[in-house]
Order: sequence, then structure tokens, then C-alpha cells
Amino acid sequence: MQKDRLTKTRYSVDWPARIALPDKSVHSVAIRALSSEAIEIVFSHALPKGSPVSIELSTVYRGEPVRIRAKTRVINALIRSGGKADLDLEVFQLAREDAHVLNNLL
Repeated sequence: MQKDRLTKTRYSVDWPARIALPDKSVHSVAIRALSSEAIEIVFSHALPKGSPVSIELSTVYRGEPVRIRAKTRVINALIRSGGKADLDLEVFQLAREDAHVLNNLL
């Protein structure tokens, strides 16, 4: 666990997810850490601060498959070796049911 830049505790994970960018392109990413306010992903390249990113992760909750979807925006990008980037995404829209599932998973 680590404290994130938005003051909530982040939990380290290694979960696959998909993101959709404003140009409607969809990409597979890896979630490295998350909290109720922020998600850290590894992406193929950096995105400008403030860029909107829709994210969807699939997991199992109480033995049933679920999808959690959120609207986020880039708050930080750290370019890594090999051209990939760690993106910090601020969650600004998350359905109540998805928030409930996410809080119980964390």
C-alpha cells in the first residue's frame, strides 16, 4: 500500500483492463495500483495531463464476473524506459454499484 497523490490509500494490483480514448480507440493496459479516487496504469505512451480516459476492468466479485467502468482524466504521466508510461488517472465518474464493488474488492 502507498498513499497516493489524492490522499487515499492505493492498493498494488496487477489487473488487466481496457481503456478508451477520445478518438474512440480501445487499448489493453495493466492496472498497477488503485484507490477509490485514482488508478495507475501502464500504457504504450504518455498522454497529456487532463486527457479524458474511460477505463473498464473485469474481475470476479462474490463468485460472479463483474465489469467496473469509470470515467477518468490523466493527472500525471511518467515516461519509462522502452517508451511506455505510467499514467495516474483521477476517477471523476463511477456508478454507485461499481463503487460498491470496487470498495469491497479493496
